[in-house]
Amino acid sequence: NIHNGYIEQCKIYGDFFCRGEVEVVSQSLIGCIYKENEIKNTLEQIKAESLFYNIGINELVSCII
Repeated sequence: NIHNGYIEQCKIYGDFFCRGEVEVVSQSLIGCIYKENEIKNTLEQIKAESLFYNIGINELVSCII
């Protein structure tokens, strides 16, 4: 959910393999500006790419935007 350009709520689910807690990604995005570069920076900071098997940062961002 987006409010005034910020991510207010986020839930990530799907058919994928995860190497950690996917909630870490969801929680890190709450309060993030809903812009591609801001989301990408946030995901890079928490090293989200290392949590998902065979899914890169750009693919994650495209699923969110």
